[in-house]
Amino acid sequence: MSKPRGIAYDASLNALLSPGLANGFITAAVNPSIEALCAELSRLVYRKFELDHQCDSDLQNTLKTMGLLKSERLLCDAESGTQAMGVMSRDTRRAFLVFRGSDDVLAYWTNFQFLPEDWEPQSIPGGQVHRGFSEALRSVLQPIEQWLKDVEGAELIVTGHSLGAALATLAAARWPFKRLVTFGSPRVGNQAFVASLQCGITRYVDCCDFVTTVPPTALDYADAGPATYIDRDGGVHDRPIAMATFWDRLRARIRYPIDHALRPLSVPVRDLADHAPINYLRALM
Repeated sequence: MSKPRGIAYDASLNALLSPGLANGFITAAVNPSIEALCAELSRLVYRKFELDHQCDSDLQNTLKTMGLLKSERLLCDAESGTQAMGVMSRDTRRAFLVFRGSDDVLAYWTNFQFLPEDWEPQSIPGGQVHRGFSEALRSVLQPIEQWLKDVEGAELIVTGHSLGAALATLAAARWPFKRLVTFGSPRVGNQAFVASLQCGITRYVDCCDFVTTVPPTALDYADAGPATYIDRDGGVHDRPIAMATFWDRLRARIRYPIDHALRPLSVPVRDLADHAPINYLRALM
């Protein structure tokens, strides 16, 4: 178990609905872990850098303090609302593909197209995935494939939060990424699809985060890899015990109205507040 340092639990609506607004929390000087870098990148990608030159410049400066360089290539599709960014380490040995989560009407509509369809890129007997997620990834195949040529030879890591985590999971099944690191990911496909994933997988679940429980397993969806559980105090558990997580979540929900929900501009329930990207990052600092 690791203990959080430096970042407090954030139950504000801003943290949930506008996660990219806060300043950067990581610098290269602190020698962050790959998981912490992925968590921060998954938060920073919510900034609207594709629409605002100053925002893009600020983001590039933030990434430089982390020892990273942002690709100038835009990995997006306006019609579907799908957005990702490519990031390279200064020594060019490691490249990150980071997908943005839901931040507009188009992205939210993607989440609701949950009926499964056959997974196309590979011959997986019975492999099926979330239709909305699959269509969103298809909309950015060409720019991502071009970016992959730009970073050829680097160790490839794909990551994202929420919808971004779902798209990262699909990307890991399509291209030769070494690692998949997700935060607050919904379920993406059935067991046959999950079994096809060949890369290393780290799937973070923050305490009561509701998004990690949908779509339901009753619709033949399965979790992509075992959960790395973040408890109510920010402790990280690689092999969580089901009964321990049940009691931890119960205590978290009981305390939440007392500690947070009654404050102005707070998220009303812990099941949504735990989905905020900053509450994943705080456990990994």
